[in-house]
Formats: sequence, C-alpha cells, structure tokens
Amino acid sequence: MPKVWQRDNHSGTAGMALSRGYIRFFEPDVYVEAEQGLAEKCGITEESGSRFFKRVITLEDFVAYRDGRAPEFAFGLNILDIYDELYSKEYKFALRHKRPVLLFEESNADAPFGEAVSGAFPKNDGLKFLRQAYMDIFDPEIRELSPQNWVYAIKENADDPLGFTSYGFDRLPDTSWNPRLFIADSKSTHDLIDLWNLRQFCDQVLPVNVHWLNECRDFLREFIRRIHRPLPGNPHGVMINTTIEFGRSIGVDRAEEICRTIFHDLAPGSMTIKKWYDRIWEFHSEDGIRKRERAVIEAKSGSVELAYEPGERMAASYPALSPSFAERYGAHQARWVNVLSLTDFAENSGLALALPSTRSRLFGPHLIGPESFLVSREGIVLPQQYRDTTQFFRLPTGEEAIREWLRQQGIKATPSEPGRIADQILSTTDGFRGAYLLSHAGTLHLLDKMSKSVRIHDGGKKTEEYPDRTARVQEWSDLIRRRKEQNFEPALDINAFVKARALRIGLALKC
Repeated sequence: MPKVWQRDNHSGTAGMALSRGYIRFFEPDVYVEAEQGLAEKCGITEESGSRFFKRVITLEDFVAYRDGRAPEFAFGLNILDIYDELYSKEYKFALRHKRPVLLFEESNADAPFGEAVSGAFPKNDGLKFLRQAYMDIFDPEIRELSPQNWVYAIKENADDPLGFTSYGFDRLPDTSWNPRLFIADSKSTHDLIDLWNLRQFCDQVLPVNVHWLNECRDFLREFIRRIHRPLPGNPHGVMINTTIEFGRSIGVDRAEEICRTIFHDLAPGSMTIKKWYDRIWEFHSEDGIRKRERAVIEAKSGSVELAYEPGERMAASYPALSPSFAERYGAHQARWVNVLSLTDFAENSGLALALPSTRSRLFGPHLIGPESFLVSREGIVLPQQYRDTTQFFRLPTGEEAIREWLRQQGIKATPSEPGRIADQILSTTDGFRGAYLLSHAGTLHLLDKMSKSVRIHDGGKKTEEYPDRTARVQEWSDLIRRRKEQNFEPALDINAFVKARALRIGLALKC
C-alpha cells in the first residue's frame, strides 16, 4: 500500500484486496500487465489452449511489429482511425471558427502532469508516425508546458491529443453541474493515477498543478466566481458551486493552508473543500450504498425485439454495432465490444437475463454463442474484431447459466429433488415476485397437509399415503385473516393463491 494512499483507507484494505477492489470497480474487459504475472496474482486467469481472444497481455507485447506493415495494437483502435475521419470531415476544409490545437513540449519536470492532462505520444521509433500524423493533419501550436499556456488552453477550449480520443463517443451519465478542481502534485505518480481515475466517475474535472497555484491564482478565483450561479431550471434557489479536492500526496495541513491563502475570501457557498478521495476500491460505502459508478463510454446503441416461446431454444442474431470511424478489418479480436442488456417483457421466459460476473475469467463459447464472452454490471460483453458484421448468440436458461458458472468454480451440479420442487413453486408463483404467498410458516403447513393424507392401520403397523389435496375454504379464510393481522398484508386474499395456481376452488357433495 503506497503511504500517500493510506490517508483515506480507513478500512485498512491493502495488497491483493486493494487490487481486486479496483478491478471490481472498473471491471476491465482486457488487461495489460506492466510486469508479467501481475494478472495471475490478482486472480485473472486465461483459459489454457483457448482459441479465443487473449484477455491478458504484457506491456512489451502490446505493440506487434511486422515486416512491411504498420504496427498493430493488441487491444482497442488505432488513433489514426479518428484522425482520418476528422481530416475527411473537417480539417481538410478552411474552418470559419477554428479552435486552437495544441501540443505541449515535454521538456521539464512537469511533463508527467502534461501527459495526464492533455496526452502525449510514444517516444519509440516504431510509433513516431502517430505524432507525425497529428502534426500533418492538425498543424498544432507547439507550446512549452507552463502555467500561462495551461490557462490559455482552458480559456480557448483548445484541442489536444487526449481530447481527440473522445471523438465519436458519448459519456454516460453526463448530468453533473458542479465541476471539481483536482489539485495534484505533478511529481507524485500516485496523484496522477488518482487524477486519471477520478475523471472516470466525475464528468467535469479541472486538473491543477499544485506548483502553479501562485501563477494561476487569479484564473482559479475567477473560475470559481463564474461557476457560482443559480442551477438552470431549478426554482428553489439551488446554486452551482465548485468542489476543490487535493491529491493524497498533499497533506491535510497543506491543503488547508492553500485554501486559506488563495480561496479564503470567496463568496460563501461558492466552493466546497473535499479532504478525502472516494474509496472506489471498496464495494460499498459505510452506509452500505454504492455511491460512485464509473462512466460508461458509448459509440452507438440500438434495440432489437425478439419473440420467444417458453420451452424453445432461444437463438437469434443482430447487426453488430461499431464506431463509425473504425477500419473495417483488424488483426485483433478485442478492438471494441458490444454489450447486450436484456429485458424480459413477458417476465416468465425462464431465460438467464442476468449472469454471474466474470471478472477473473471468460465464459465459454458453448453458453452464449460461437465466441467467448464476459459479463459485467453493464451486461453481456462481446468483443468485436470486424465492422458491419452479424452477431449470433443464444440465451441460456437460468439453470444452464448457474451450472456453467459452478463448473468454472470446479463444482459439478445437478438439480436435487427439493431444487426441482422449488423451481416448480417459483414458476407457479410467477417467480420471486409472487414468492411472498409462501413466506409464511402456517401457509406452508396447510399446503403440506393438503398435499397428502396419512392412514394408519393395525395398531400403527401399516401406513398408507394417498392424495386428498383438499381443505375447507374456512381454513384458508382464517389463515389469511391471521396473516393480515400479523404481517399487514392487505392485498392478500384467497384469489391470489387461485391466480398463482396454488389452489383450485371446488365443491364437495354429500350423498
């Protein structure tokens, strides 16, 4: 555990638990190891001998060089795809209102801050063509990384290498009105990691170099003043304000001193000082509610309506979605992903619309379709290699999904007799929504009594069981009355049991 991160880690999470907490939060589709073996230490495994896409790769192998061909990247899309589309649609024309395009020189101690804020290009010879393409297409201003040029870039809303990477994507959700100043130490790798992660669950972040505060004092004060205004469309006087947060390498005492020196006399309510970092590595907050979710980055979305008859094999296809700027073909199988989010409008299909998470390994191809896949909080994640293709898939039943997940844990499972009975009961009561009908001991006892009758003969030596399956209506009326009095279930009546096919009303004739 880095010392600077211990400031807000009240639970004492460290080592493997911390790493797995970050993995749980971000749910990566793929992994690039800075050092070989890190993924395995965190419990991320590959299927041995799998012919499907590799999910884990080392940093050394991320770029593949082939004779006479452009370098290929193991995951994701080449930024040249975006540059080509931007050039053909915008930059080959003379723009009436042209925004400045910048490239900061990386020649001083603050270069890591510049890389985290505006992006940078690889320095190895094999990838110099990326920087050259940026220069040829956008003809950027090359400026020294300094407080003055940083303020200029913000005021002019200038484009930069990092900004272009969001072209063609929507960020969801994008609803926050309150921006955040994140003051980081450019010499602290840990602060820059926190800054990078912060932008994935806060949509308006203005990074500030702590070593530039004196030079940027007037700009920051004016920024906070301009932000402090009524929330549009809110009739209750709610004001927008700025949150000021500090990197964890900056101690609390120093943070308070900075606020007293620079921001002390601003209007009350115009800013909020945040002295902690959100513990995204913990699954739940102290009150048991997850307060932060990562952003979802989306290039395109669509919906498909499928008809399904219970008891049939659910197989279907849909036109796979792809970013508009992506090249048609690619050498690697995880250039982008399609995510299936399923809804059962009939609510009685029995299909597995939610699957167990697969942070540590892939689901096999025999469960959903011809390729391996992942499961995240977003849905079923299907890696894509080619543009404008058709995606084939089948949906398993809930039982199939659970058995497959158990198989991956090394457990062979078959339905037990009580399990089959429970399945029949849930299907009768319309799933868990109707399970409240049976959540009462007296009800279960009465149903059990109705399910069989017992006769004992010859002084207890002979026992016979045969179906009777009846009870007087008065018994059920009394039971339901007691349940209403004990548990306050005003909507409960005998018709609910009849509708769920747990009971059938009939007449008994006496001769």
